Amino acid sequence: MRRRSDGLSVTTTASGEDFLVRWPFWRANRGHYPLAEAWAAPGGRAALALCVGERRRLLVGLGAPEHLAAFVATTELPPVDHVILTRGTWDRLTGPVRERTGVTLARGWDWMSTDRPPAAEPGEDRVAPLPGRLDEVHAVLARAYPERGAHPGDAELDWWGYAAPDGALAGVLASEVHGPGAAADAGVHLSAVAVDPAHRRGGVARTMVAAVTRWALRRAPVVHLGIWADHDGARRLYAGLGFAVGQEFEGLNPR
Repeated sequence: MRRRSDGLSVTTTASGEDFLVRWPFWRANRGHYPLAEAWAAPGGRAALALCVGERRRLLVGLGAPEHLAAFVATTELPPVDHVILTRGTWDRLTGPVRERTGVTLARGWDWMSTDRPPAAEPGEDRVAPLPGRLDEVHAVLARAYPERGAHPGDAELDWWGYAAPDGALAGVLASEVHGPGAAADAGVHLSAVAVDPAHRRGGVARTMVAAVTRWALRRAPVVHLGIWADHDGARRLYAGLGFAVGQEFEGLNPR
């Protein structure tokens, strides 16, 4: 760790996670976001982490909105593809600071997690892994979740599906278990939960999430996911399975 001329603590190594792991979001996602460089505000009340993967550069801001806003106002942000900050930070930035950041406010989302297995749901015998069936997964996503669509890294995820009585694939979801090099407290991430329109309102999503969450908690201490802040239906579903909001974020994109 080194000290910058502006008084900020900076690290460019994994050991710099010492001041990041105080936030549950970072502990659970540390295998998902490859850390390249991190900055800690004086007193450690806020932090910025630059995460560089094969496909994008992401800047993560953590801390209470008032502390993170003060930190962002005095920090030159690196060029990135996307930024996530504690929700409420942007509202606390002045016009000139917003202009200088080079980003603009996008959509808000919530990070939810659980460390307790949910109760079993009816129909869990219909939930099973889908190895080698990525084309079928993408077909369901195209009908049920077109805004998500197909991602370049989908082949690296573990996909699960719910089989309808007629054998059709009624729903899908992805799980991401971090590899053996990840920290012991890293979690399993769930994403792309989608139910074919013809099979909605039958408990398919709830059944899939319950079954895969219990499977994941046998492999990691926490299971987590993200939802759009205005998606009340998803919030009710996950809350009913024991998930709770652990961090509220606002997304920002380059202008």
